[in-house]
Amino acid sequence: MSLHASLFPGDLAVRIDADELPRLHDDLERNGLACIDIALKGCRDKAELMARMATAMRYPEPPPFGANWDALADALRDLGWWPANGYALVFDARGFSDDAHAPLIPRLTDVLRDARAFWQEEDTAFVPFFLQ
Repeated sequence: MSLHASLFPGDLAVRIDADELPRLHDDLERNGLACIDIALKGCRDKAELMARMATAMRYPEPPPFGANWDALADALRDLGWWPANGYALVFDARGFSDDAHAPLIPRLTDVLRDARAFWQEEDTAFVPFFLQ
């Protein structure tokens, strides 16, 4: 996949340009949504992706999930410690090429879809964005 192709499917994540990021953060804050920023550049494998997700989610103690997809899915559905009107994940994909890590993206997409469905049932916004 080239750097110019969509990293996530259009029906899951909203694509934004770098110059829109400050406005997006302002809009999210104004609407009471927690913003979870995840930088993908240089991400080498699943374990590193999991570590970046845990760091971005700002857990008040050591990350409560291991380096596996099921644990990440559980963590994304259990954000009660971070009260907000909703949650936005902003994946910064600038400089990231998923050619070597193509298997990560479909599985991450599945986890994000499941989390979005969970939060929809809770009437809570859960919106992935991707910056490229």
